[in-house]
Amino acid sequence: MRPQPSHYFNYCVLTIFSLVLLAPLMLGRTLYWGDISLYFEPMAAFARNEFLQGHIPLWNPYVLSGQPYLGNPQMAVFYPPAWLLACFPSRLFLSVMSVTHLTLCGLFTYKYLCHWSRHRLSALVGGILYMGSSCLVSRLQFPSMTQTAAYFPLMLLAIDRCIERPGRKNTLMLAGIVAFTVLAGHPQMAYLILLSALFYSIIRVLHHFRNIRKQSLTIRKRSIVATLSSGFLLGLALTSAQILPCIQLLLVSPRGEMTAAQANRFVFEPSHLLTLIFPNFFGHPANADYWGGGNAWEPSIFMGWLPLVLTIVGVKWTWRRRRTRFWTILGLFGIWTSFGNSGGLYWLAFKLIPGISSFHDPARFLFLTTFSIVILSAAGLDRYLEYLNRDIPTLRWAVLLITILPLWWYGKDWNPTQSQKKNLMQPQIITSLKRSIPADTRIYLPAHDLLWRRFITDGYNDYETIDIDNPKGYLSTLIPNLNMNWKLPSASGYEPVPILAPCAIDGLARTAMRRNEPNFSRLVGLMHGGVILLPASSHLYDPRMNLMQIYDASGKQLRGQLNISLNKDVAPLAWIVRHERHVDGKMRIEAALCAPDFFPQSTVIISGQQNPKLLELEWGQELETSRHYHPAVVHNVSNTSLSIDADCGPNPGILVISITDYPGWHAAIDGHPATISRADGAYMAVYTPAGKSHIELNYSPDIYRIGLYLTCLAAALTIFLWLSINGFGYKLNRAYRAGGND
Repeated sequence: MRPQPSHYFNYCVLTIFSLVLLAPLMLGRTLYWGDISLYFEPMAAFARNEFLQGHIPLWNPYVLSGQPYLGNPQMAVFYPPAWLLACFPSRLFLSVMSVTHLTLCGLFTYKYLCHWSRHRLSALVGGILYMGSSCLVSRLQFPSMTQTAAYFPLMLLAIDRCIERPGRKNTLMLAGIVAFTVLAGHPQMAYLILLSALFYSIIRVLHHFRNIRKQSLTIRKRSIVATLSSGFLLGLALTSAQILPCIQLLLVSPRGEMTAAQANRFVFEPSHLLTLIFPNFFGHPANADYWGGGNAWEPSIFMGWLPLVLTIVGVKWTWRRRRTRFWTILGLFGIWTSFGNSGGLYWLAFKLIPGISSFHDPARFLFLTTFSIVILSAAGLDRYLEYLNRDIPTLRWAVLLITILPLWWYGKDWNPTQSQKKNLMQPQIITSLKRSIPADTRIYLPAHDLLWRRFITDGYNDYETIDIDNPKGYLSTLIPNLNMNWKLPSASGYEPVPILAPCAIDGLARTAMRRNEPNFSRLVGLMHGGVILLPASSHLYDPRMNLMQIYDASGKQLRGQLNISLNKDVAPLAWIVRHERHVDGKMRIEAALCAPDFFPQSTVIISGQQNPKLLELEWGQELETSRHYHPAVVHNVSNTSLSIDADCGPNPGILVISITDYPGWHAAIDGHPATISRADGAYMAVYTPAGKSHIELNYSPDIYRIGLYLTCLAAALTIFLWLSINGFGYKLNRAYRAGGND
């Protein structure tokens, strides 16, 4: 037996490489650029506040007039490491998660490769390649992607063990890994991993059935199939509390209506193949000279030069092995699909394979190609070392250096960092704005895409500008979802899976602004948008908008990145109207909202159920065009509940609440359950009796309770199986009998 490095030495190499690659994070700095600062950090801070108050974050009131937080597939509310948010500040938490999961990517890959490779050096190189690949390192600004990717090799190892040694123990191991993969928070990565694992299981099972003895064939088949299927099903059942709310949100989001053309957003162009050899051929964000298609990180696939050679060796020398053929085909499928609609295969997959139509960005299929190169490189090195048939320490160190250095050289600049103090600074404009507007008034950014292009995508001008004013400049723009950092509610915002209805209202308002239509102020007011924020170079020519001057504490006028206007037509958070129109159908509702005679303060558009006791205005009938409204008193407002005192006078009315209507909201009038109707295409309405009433609104989704119930059942079954494996019942009975004899 040839001497090989110990497992502990290899674990140390993988851990040290991860720490060196992310050295700034180990020195107390934090990631800040792109989505990690504009989306994940505000969301994590919100979840932290909820955890510290002893609540599960269910509803986010700060974006798009309110959106479900639990149903958001990237928030990973039930992912066990996410509970560390209660112990760490959000930015430190994201740094810890980045370092930890990138390290786990390497450790788990090494563990899987050791299962079938003959040389630990091959497994070590594979682990380094996976954790250092640009496919993962460039996506640290998407923490949930790295979190999910870490469990792919561990799932493959669990599948192998279920086939080789079927039984309850390996069933539980597979179920736990499946659950962690789903709960880690990136559904697209989880989907690709589970789909690949399913095909991997089928190939491995068919191959294994040919090699077992005939007399035990039937029993063995049943045992293997039962172990694998129960492991996958139990793992999915454990995630019911997260999956079911996500499915509910998906059914009412624009994702369900995407076409192949809309999903074909970021693709891997054939010219990007040059980056396998020349990684900076299209420039690099750190140099602000990237000129390739799309953005820089989606088509990134560089893994060094040695893996390309080892992959060729692995395919050529081990082609007869089923494992080599499987990963070669999967790698080619990944890169072909990443070409998007121009390659044809993605279009077919979009139409034929269930689930793919819910995701965009075909370039993310490169994840499969990246992992395939890892496996094939390890196979090629393993075959070469087997050919040498002797241990050469110099060769071992040379292979490690040739593998590590290109990955470190290319990956160290991908993720710029900033001191934590800089990230926590509150711009002066935020302080003045909060002092100048009512607490519950929503801000509205109808042109935040201009700010996004200026600070983020146009040449990556702020990329790697450490500790200077450019990042602080875009903090003062309140680009979505930065408003969450300072608890400023917004009628706009960004969600990967938003509710379609408020997005449609937002789209109508943006169109009205571009066309200078007079209903712009009414549409924004309908969203309870009282403050309109535009880039400093843009102006509103609308008499219903008053330009607002912002001053600091000393009285000096602040001139920043924004023009701030006050909306004269802003509606309160809740108000009472007397007249309704009953309109169904998305296009009909939008037409009614844009009609010149529609005033939200006097008329409400009801969709679905209506109250026949109240007056319904038909088209062409004379309307009350007065802008007078009857406000309701809102108090005890929290993230998931609010109380309203309404006085309708001698006649009944309709209480309109400018919060997104979504299943899970429940209303009660004076303690009695009341029905919530869809108002103005996106919001809530409650039919209110004459006189004074007290209305309670509470967000308590039934789908969450059902999912939690199923998760608890699956967890109870898991605990029972674990106890039975360890003979807990037998030991307890034996101890009881021993106590009785005494």
